[in-house]
Amino acid sequence: ELSKLAPQYGIQLVEVPAHTIDEIEISSTKIRNALTECRVDTAIHYLSYPYTISGTVVRGKQLGRTIGVPTANISVPEPYKLIPGKGVYAVWTIIRKKLFYGMMNIGNRPTVNGTSITLEVNILDFNEDIYDESLRLFFSDFIRPEAKFASLEELKSQLQSDRQAVKSIFKGATQQKNEEIIRSKFSFKTVLHHSHQFPQL
Repeated sequence: ELSKLAPQYGIQLVEVPAHTIDEIEISSTKIRNALTECRVDTAIHYLSYPYTISGTVVRGKQLGRTIGVPTANISVPEPYKLIPGKGVYAVWTIIRKKLFYGMMNIGNRPTVNGTSITLEVNILDFNEDIYDESLRLFFSDFIRPEAKFASLEELKSQLQSDRQAVKSIFKGATQQKNEEIIRSKFSFKTVLHHSHQFPQL
């Protein structure tokens, strides 16, 4: 249809051949499906770089502080920006032009009877006031699906396990390679790169 209409409007139509990886034809639909199904590693493979979202830090209920896991609540301004499926993720976070590791939760917080989808990130080795500031997140890996816990103590215990999982992920060679991709695609005045000797919880 486009090939017929283009000449009428003086438009040159150029057909771009499908991009393939490992003999799989890549499409935006496949990438969207991978992200909504929490298959972050597949999305990275298709995109050749970690999927990223940007947003502003807004005030939440500050529940994380009460259980020792303070989080930054993220408001994403683009209404049509694809948000990956519910669950806990390992992410890179760029804040104030520095790169940090983080643990992110996407979901409605069923343990505290939440009703709306929230995006929260616990930035490792970081404890500063960043309300109203902008940050960028890059998805590294999927940790686990969202779950409802019987108590806040049970949730706290699980989050401590999740943090250990995140730290283990960033020790891997694959994620170090992805981090270099982020460095090459996005410029920073300063990049704070933590060593892989993480402090004990």
